[in-house]
Amino acid sequence: MFSALARLPGIRKRLTRLAATAEFLDIWIERLAWFVFLHDLGKANWGFQARIESTACAVGHIAPIAGAYDAIVDQLDPVRMASWGDETMLGDWFHAVLSHHGKPWPQNPGPNKTACYKKYWQVRGDYDPIAEVQRLREAADQFHGTAFRQCSPELPFTSPLIHALAGLVMLADWIASSDWRASPDAAHLSTWAQRICCGIGFDPEPWRRTIVPDDFQAAFGFTPRTSQLDFVNAPGSLAILEAETGSGKTEAALWRFVERFRAGAVDGLYFALPSRTAAVQVHGRVERMIQALWPNDSPPCILAVPGYLDDASGGGLPVAADMLDCPEEDTRAPTPWASEHPKRYFTGMIGVGTLDQALLSVLRVKHAHMRSAALMRHMLVIDEVHASDAYMSRLTEILLRDHLAAGGEAALLSATLGGHARARYAAVGRLFNLNDLHLDDLSRSVTVPYPALTVQTSTGSETMALDPSGRSKRVSMAVECLIDDAHRIAGIAFAAAREGAKVLVVRNTVQGAVDVQMALENLAGQGAPELFRVSGDPARHPPVATLHHGRFAREDRRLLDAAVERAVGKARPPGGLVLVGTQTLEQSLDIDADYLITDLCPMDVLLQRLGRLHRHETETDGSLRLRPDAFRDARALVLAPAEALAGLLTTVPRTRRNRHGLGPRKDADGVPRGVYPDLLALEATRRLCLDQPVWTIPEMNRILVERALHPEAHDEILMTMPAEQREAWERHWRDIDGVRFGDTMTARGAALDRRKPFMDLANALLPQEHLATRLGDEGYILKLPEATLGPFGTPISRIVIPAWWLAGIPDPSKISISICFENNNSNLPNAIPYSRLGLQR
Repeated sequence: MFSALARLPGIRKRLTRLAATAEFLDIWIERLAWFVFLHDLGKANWGFQARIESTACAVGHIAPIAGAYDAIVDQLDPVRMASWGDETMLGDWFHAVLSHHGKPWPQNPGPNKTACYKKYWQVRGDYDPIAEVQRLREAADQFHGTAFRQCSPELPFTSPLIHALAGLVMLADWIASSDWRASPDAAHLSTWAQRICCGIGFDPEPWRRTIVPDDFQAAFGFTPRTSQLDFVNAPGSLAILEAETGSGKTEAALWRFVERFRAGAVDGLYFALPSRTAAVQVHGRVERMIQALWPNDSPPCILAVPGYLDDASGGGLPVAADMLDCPEEDTRAPTPWASEHPKRYFTGMIGVGTLDQALLSVLRVKHAHMRSAALMRHMLVIDEVHASDAYMSRLTEILLRDHLAAGGEAALLSATLGGHARARYAAVGRLFNLNDLHLDDLSRSVTVPYPALTVQTSTGSETMALDPSGRSKRVSMAVECLIDDAHRIAGIAFAAAREGAKVLVVRNTVQGAVDVQMALENLAGQGAPELFRVSGDPARHPPVATLHHGRFAREDRRLLDAAVERAVGKARPPGGLVLVGTQTLEQSLDIDADYLITDLCPMDVLLQRLGRLHRHETETDGSLRLRPDAFRDARALVLAPAEALAGLLTTVPRTRRNRHGLGPRKDADGVPRGVYPDLLALEATRRLCLDQPVWTIPEMNRILVERALHPEAHDEILMTMPAEQREAWERHWRDIDGVRFGDTMTARGAALDRRKPFMDLANALLPQEHLATRLGDEGYILKLPEATLGPFGTPISRIVIPAWWLAGIPDPSKISISICFENNNSNLPNAIPYSRLGLQR
């Protein structure tokens, strides 16, 4: 299986690039495969063999190798490999092979364990474990006899190459373990392996041969704009597209993939998004493109999103659970932890999922190498690349560095990318230390064109102006100090809906959204047609009023997403409506609202939310979209705290409930964090809303982003603060800057360093708890009893419990979900209520 993977043209290109050679020779693959043949040599120990009896002690096959490592190596006759390559590199490669279950094998378990393991390699009766290793080596010699052909070039080992090969070994072992009982005899193994590679989507050649002729319009339903084609045809392996929401960035990125796939430059696609909601929406769009490109027999489009996965779906790796691995905690049975669940699906030819899942390929976690080996052959598209904190931004830079170094390709998309972030991403792979990068000052940053295409050049990077989409909208901006007054917010929204407007209310927190939803229902009455409603089975279950956020079961989230697009999308019906939600509404859903009411948030986020206003100019029949007189121009109301933002500089007065995600709140370690902790960025945004009552979008996007987020803009704001507040503001800025620096260092320390040997201590496995609160998709997948009906009348099978809810709960499996058809709390112990308002504590 390893040989079949390594010989695939796309994988071979990546290995060639990592080895820095003109080609990757067959003899090298044979020599590597000889080692891989021996990957399970640890099973020769008599403790493992004794487990054929059910009463035997549970002894593993990887850790015990430490008890006889030198004797085992002697049986491999390393003298014969003197001409294969550097001895140290060969040793690191052998260790990588032994680490085929996803983590470095414990080569130095300590003197006590080593002494314990030694006994399993001693002769026991007529069974000699070391002699069995010799027999296995002889079988490897016979199966891979050409590996010992003389006068062949040395293996061009590099540390990045060994890291990539380690991932291929993990993949090969997983694949073969899933189907080993059906594996054929030696004469037919090659055909069997090739068939499986095609079946899981790792070999794309059958799909490359059957893709339909080049037809952008057939794939997406409209002719491409000039700016989209400029991006599709941009040179190089990295391209950054900045354009306003609704301008067709997704389609441009997908078509760039199609063209690069046709040319054989990439073997697949992974489309990474910042949230589950965005991933689910883009997944549907990608599926429609796939059906247009392969109308007769389309490849599966994998949805790699925690909590949404369906293990029965096509594509991706099969299950490879092996209870014999349990003694060493190497079981590959499905895990209940969301961050681990989708790793098998990275091998599909086309996948859509969260950015977190891609970042796990560069973290020092189990199976990171397997993820990266699957990803390196793909075009990696990262949408909404601006939507990351310092921790994830640094990890994204490392991800891009490793991906491009292997010969992979990447496309970055954003509506609101700041100049500093753009410069750093454009320099990935070109500069060793991005901190040495020269960054533009504010006066130059505001003059950078928009929309824009940035590509890498031989001397650096170049940002070029793109033709605008032709659409421009005026947005009337207003600021009211009503963020704490859910009843007033509901009243303003309901009044606008009574005038016929589609009103979008976006809160920074789930609790804030629930408060407005409840106030709206109290004001309007449960029967009001202006309420957003959902039902999975209208004939049996009347539609119920609800809102949109991330704490719903996967089946209910699909109902919510579809209902949102029906109610306020391209084909929205006439009549007023109020849709309440959180940040889930600002990403990838097709929403066309007349009026936006939003909590104060940083400028890049605010522009994303404004992108949901006046998204479509025409109806589905091509006629001009008619809007209520008061909303013919887009309108937005920004909700701010009643007191100045200086009141949020301290973490003491306000509780989590009434901070609305604004400003810092110290975590358990005393570090100031929060949804939007940077009060200077928030203050800059608030002032721009007040100073510029009418915004022209997208013409003003660049200046708005830079005037709100550039460090020099923050310095200017500090100088205007009252003298008695300036010290507190400066201390806040130092705290935020310190957190960013700390997060950057944490990210670097948590990431694999593929420039160092596979077994280097810098690449040792991190405890999973270290990452539990750092990646947004971490959570516990709670499976529900069969035929559980959700609040919208349809069955639900699982729900993700946020990891931070589980503090102090030693066994999350003991949690139960109490389905409530109204907002009542359950009295059951360890029960979390789940209702039409979502999962609530």
